[in-house]
Amino acid sequence: PLTVRVTDPQGNPIRDAVVTADAERANWTQQAMTDVYGEATVRPYSTAAGRHMIRVSKPGLLPVEMRDLPDDRTQPLVMTTVPAAVCAGVVVDENNQPVANAAVRVHSNESNNLWTRNDAWAITDAQGRWRTAPLAGEPFGLGVQASHHSSQKRYDALVALKEILGARP
Repeated sequence: PLTVRVTDPQGNPIRDAVVTADAERANWTQQAMTDVYGEATVRPYSTAAGRHMIRVSKPGLLPVEMRDLPDDRTQPLVMTTVPAAVCAGVVVDENNQPVANAAVRVHSNESNNLWTRNDAWAITDAQGRWRTAPLAGEPFGLGVQASHHSSQKRYDALVALKEILGARP
């Protein structure tokens, strides 16, 4: 068994997070929910290599993973996560018309010491709307750019929504 302790950056336990062992093996995953102490124990199936991947997820928090963990780990694994941010908006051309199928890149300057991406890509729909996958922390200092593959033209991406999923009232 692998014991995982899930915390925020200050070391506070995170309750009700889902800990998944070997999520990349669709038919062989094992899951457990963290308790009030932020701990969960998963019992992954044995593998030929004796190694596993652990993923932690909870709505409003950035999913985090650790890979290449041995079967015989005796100490709890501490995994830290942060609130997740999702950005969305509309891409318009110089005539204020929506641009469909434009690629939008959102970059967060957040420094969080997590092994995670700090950018996300989205493709606009027919109305020029886009929405990113979750990014770490509050994405202050966002850099947003949009371009269309057929014209290589760059457009302004209007950030219509910034939603901090883990924010508390």
